[in-house]
Amino acid sequence: MKGTSNWTFREVVAFLKRNGFKEIKIDGSHHIFSGIVHGQPVMVEVQNHANVNGMIKTGTLRDGIIVQSRIPVSEWRAYAKLPAQKRKKYIYEGCKSTTKV
Repeated sequence: MKGTSNWTFREVVAFLKRNGFKEIKIDGSHHIFSGIVHGQPVMVEVQNHANVNGMIKTGTLRDGIIVQSRIPVSEWRAYAKLPAQKRKKYIYEGCKSTTKV
């Protein structure tokens, strides 16, 4: 993974879940997640429409998913640069776990 490109659907979902987002609905290939960021409820739609290489399009990630999540792009980039072992412990400080939004 590099920055805001070359993310798979699974990597995006893992990042969101790692930051307390819960999957609340699946509508076809559209997965809806809810979470709390900076004390505010947030909903994120992640479309499982990967390109031929299995990657989510950069514009979809950057202009859709990241914007909806309200987690700064710098945090997505920082997570992407971490080795796999350290990603398991990564949590953005602006997020907290929730069961319902």
